[in-house]
Amino acid sequence: MVGVHTTWFIAMLCEHYLRSSSIPAVISWVALIVFVAAQLLRVWALRVLGSQWNVQVMAPASDGDNVRLVTVGPYRYVRHPNYLAVILEFAALPLVGSATITAVVWSCLNGLVLYFRIRREEQYLKRRPGFEGCLSKVPCLVPRLWVL
Repeated sequence: MVGVHTTWFIAMLCEHYLRSSSIPAVISWVALIVFVAAQLLRVWALRVLGSQWNVQVMAPASDGDNVRLVTVGPYRYVRHPNYLAVILEFAALPLVGSATITAVVWSCLNGLVLYFRIRREEQYLKRRPGFEGCLSKVPCLVPRLWVL
């Protein structure tokens, strides 16, 4: 994950400065808005998690562990709002600087990394008490925009 993030940033800068391409200004502006929205989503998610946030995949609760499942804030809508923010930023920020190749290639690489990370984290989440009752009904990454 660190390697993908680091090379994404470098690739984005290199493509912006070394490759002469441009995209319509409206796409750059929309991408900037999406990037800012992703940062706000990340801040919201991390504030709600508070001291429970860390960079490691969390381990299942043990007896006596009073770490709770978070079901408020953005976690009402998706189980992994921080990962959704990362997906949005990987696609959007390169487009602000017309780095279309970086947006496509690194979004795919990031998707692959997140696929395995989310699978692992989901395995741990399913072992936590209360998961079946509340979080199993919440979408993983794409919020439901309608109620059936």
